[in-house]
Amino acid sequence: MKLKHYAYSGLKISSQLPIPEWSVFESSISFQNPDVQIRLGESIKDKASQKPNFTFKKNQCCFFFPEAGEYTIRSGREIIIKPLPTAKNREIRLFLLGTSWGALNYQRGNTIFHAGAVKIRDQVMAFCGPAKSGKSTLTAWLVKKGYPMVSDDLCRFDVSSKSKLLIYPSFPRLKLWKDALKALKWDQKKLTRDHFRMDKFHLPQETIDPSSPLPVSTLIILEWGPLYLKRLAGLDAVKSLVSQASYHSELLEPMGEVAAQWKRCVRIAQRVFVWKFTRPRNLDQMDKTIQFLIDSHLF
Repeated sequence: MKLKHYAYSGLKISSQLPIPEWSVFESSISFQNPDVQIRLGESIKDKASQKPNFTFKKNQCCFFFPEAGEYTIRSGREIIIKPLPTAKNREIRLFLLGTSWGALNYQRGNTIFHAGAVKIRDQVMAFCGPAKSGKSTLTAWLVKKGYPMVSDDLCRFDVSSKSKLLIYPSFPRLKLWKDALKALKWDQKKLTRDHFRMDKFHLPQETIDPSSPLPVSTLIILEWGPLYLKRLAGLDAVKSLVSQASYHSELLEPMGEVAAQWKRCVRIAQRVFVWKFTRPRNLDQMDKTIQFLIDSHLF
């Protein structure tokens, strides 16, 4: 089976499964000693009727999704996929690039957040929050204003520098609800519909240089409410990063990563400004919301 090779998120990856979402990260050079290997195991037929389940052992996670199959993640170096006979490649990749990729990064000790990020001059502003906190919509509005997209949804941050926080560009697409597309006046006819959510679409974006991480200046924790911006510091900043920014935070405890994630978030809070930003859900107020951010001089 011919391997595909990708230099993505600071890692060299060899995969038996082609990943078109990573096409801009594809390498023409074969990796002899990749950091991560993605393998395809034998198809499983006896689990089609089972419900989703997760199991955790030392240095290993196993996830089963009835829409796709079984994913085993080992020691931050290997993902083995055993697809269901009925699963299509798009469904298989969905759970590979989400939960499985997140778990692998936790095994490697990497910092991953739920975030959308844009480039503002030579630095990055990232918007963090759990699902349905409006990260992608706010990111999209800034993209429409001319700020290049850096990342959306699952973002890897690098805290290894003594003074800087870096972010790796993710694959170039935004996931937006139908009402947000309508408010943005973006055509949804040629977009890819989300596999599980009929009113959500995947919107391709132009990519910036995918090969290098970028410096982060600001992290903003998103909540719903009246327009309000508050600087978070110390324990408040760290708590918010752990509880509201961490990607699938429910994975941290069974993977034994709670303490490590706290330490990573402490290092982040020491390197960049962390803010809490509340704004109304009403999409008619988005221009006002963006102007409020601009007037705050965070840009």
